[in-house]
Order: sequence, then structure tokens, then C-alpha cells
Amino acid sequence: SDLLSITSLVGRKLSTLLGRVKREVGRSLLIPEPEDQMNLEMTAEERKIEVETQMVVEDIEDMDTEETVQDPQEEKEEISILSCAVLFRSCVHAATSRLDDPAGSSHEAASFRLSLLLHLIPEDETSCTGVRPFYLELKRRVIALLAQREERAGEEIAREWVKNEAMSPNSIQAGGTFRHSLWLKIVSVVTPILAELIAFVDVNSNLGLLQDIAVGSPDWIGDLWLKLFATPQVTPLHCVDFLLPTGQQPSLRVPVEVSSRLGHVFKAHFPFSRFVKATVDKMLEEANSLADHERGRLADA
Repeated sequence: SDLLSITSLVGRKLSTLLGRVKREVGRSLLIPEPEDQMNLEMTAEERKIEVETQMVVEDIEDMDTEETVQDPQEEKEEISILSCAVLFRSCVHAATSRLDDPAGSSHEAASFRLSLLLHLIPEDETSCTGVRPFYLELKRRVIALLAQREERAGEEIAREWVKNEAMSPNSIQAGGTFRHSLWLKIVSVVTPILAELIAFVDVNSNLGLLQDIAVGSPDWIGDLWLKLFATPQVTPLHCVDFLLPTGQQPSLRVPVEVSSRLGHVFKAHFPFSRFVKATVDKMLEEANSLADHERGRLADA
């Protein structure tokens, strides 16, 4: 069963593992891996994550090909090959540890951010009721950024990550089993992208405005926050914004910025105020430019 589950990943991009594919209802999603010596040495939490994130091994359609015509009697549902909720919770500690808060930030800022994210990211795909809008948009953004990075790396490299891990002399030594090595590879790729996203949304302590949503008491500020987060035209982030100029790798340290003119630390009271202001400023600049053009046209008439 190990060989079958791993074979189903060969030639598949990482971004498609986090996306959604069609699969027949009623078939087993998980194939437990027999515990070996490495698994016996794992902590209870690590073993729980390992079991919960077993990979789908049966009849996964290729996301990059057109859908074939299915029997209308076949009941279908959409599932993710990997649980992004479990994956993100596995990455969030390492992701937040990569962040550098601005000078003058309180010592509690980092711990508050981590605690809030653990409330906003559900434990599994079925328990994300109140925080579902945030989680789904976070998932969409991570997949989009990962796909952009894969596009920059090239089609062949993006599809051969399983093969490259198999050829790495250190992967099995680090993971204990090949399946666990693949899991560690996925975590290592997603973690820096998640870190960049967290730093992006927490400019001016912006993430703290979701505190009420995290505890199940949504308000208009939280609703507006989520709507702006789901509007890339207002809150744009692209892979090229954070990749090092010398290669395809993100920075090891990610600064959490402030938008004050002199760099003073403050907490925003309006969601994504920095980006909303930039959008309004751009609109005003365009309006003034049109007005100047119109005045010039009338003067020449």
C-alpha cells in the first residue's frame, strides 16, 4: 500500500495536492502506515499529524487534464488530497518563528499572533464553521502562491519533486520513512509561503482585528476584514514579491512591517488600512490626472 500511495503522487505538482479533485464517494481516504522504529520514537502529537495526513491512494483524477464523462449514476464529491487544515497547523509554529516584528513591538505580540492563528485555522476540514471564510481564503492564497512559484521553477521541476526526494541521500535519514520524508518536504515548502502571508496580513497588527471572529463573535470589522482579504485587487501578494533575487527561495527571515511614516509601531483600527489608503490614493491621483487633462483640453479649445 505504501508503493501505491506514493505512486499516486508521482508527476503531480504540490499545488494540486492542496487543491480539490473529484473522487468517488465511499472509498477509503486514508491508508495507515505500519509503525516502524521511527514512528515509535515520534511524539503523540507528531504521530497524530502523521496519521491524519495520510495521502489519498485510489483513483485520483489528474487535475491538469480535462474531466472525462462520468456515469450519471456515480455519486461524486470533492475532496483535497491532503488536509490543508492539518498541514497549516503543522506549519504555523515554524512560519511565525520566521517573522521579525518591528522594533518597539511588545513581547506579547508574537505569542498573541500564534494563539490567534491557532484559533483561526481549524483542526480539520470539518470543524471550520465560524472561521471557515478566513481558512478558505488562506488556503486559496497559499495554493495560488505555490502555483506561481512552480510556474517560475518550470513544469518539469514542479512535477518531479517526489522523484527528487527519492534520489536525495538525506531524505530517508531525516524522515525515517519515505512517506514521512515526503510529508516533511511539503511542510518545508509551505512553511515559508505561509510565513509571508502571515506577515502580509499582519501589517500594523492588522490580524488582531479578527480576534472576535476567532472566539466566535463576528462583527462588522471582522466581516470587512474577510471581504478585503478575499479581494486581491485591494490586498495583492505575488510570489515575486518575496523570492530572493538570486534564486527561487524565499527569505529565511520575514519582516512584519508598519506603515507609519517614521516607523512608529501602532495598531490599525480599520482592516488593511494600509492597502485601502493606497487604493484610494491611486484613485485620487488618476482622478486629478483626468481633471488636469480636461482643463488643458478646454484651455486649448
